[in-house]
Amino acid sequence: MKIVLIIVGILLGLFVIYFIINMIVYKKRMNNYDEADEDSKVIKLNENNFSSSIQKGVVLVDFWATWCKPCIMIAPIIRDLADDMDGKAKVCKLDIDKNKKVAQKLRVRSIPTLIIFKNGKEVDRIVGVKPKRALIKSIEKYL
Repeated sequence: MKIVLIIVGILLGLFVIYFIINMIVYKKRMNNYDEADEDSKVIKLNENNFSSSIQKGVVLVDFWATWCKPCIMIAPIIRDLADDMDGKAKVCKLDIDKNKKVAQKLRVRSIPTLIIFKNGKEVDRIVGVKPKRALIKSIEKYL
């Protein structure tokens, strides 16, 4: 019985150490995240250019924030999507912390939220992290 308790204690201790290390790595990654590192094909939106940017064609807008771990996870998918959709659809990002009015107007309650616009009108909304293939399929419905 004592051996079982010792083993359980060791495993619990290892789990706590693993958790602490992951939190430290996560914090470093978040502190080092720079939106400027994004691919130039991803268009940065703000309250000034939002309306004009979504008016023509099919536009995917990623509503995100720097503190949102799933948003950081989906960032490489958004960059790849911008490359794949180049010339077919625009791929954009809007930081909700810096552009609260747009996020409130569109009732963005959870992030990441991806909204597909066609000629200025919202046609689809995706909440959460989705695989690239699913996002491409969603965009292609409106091309």
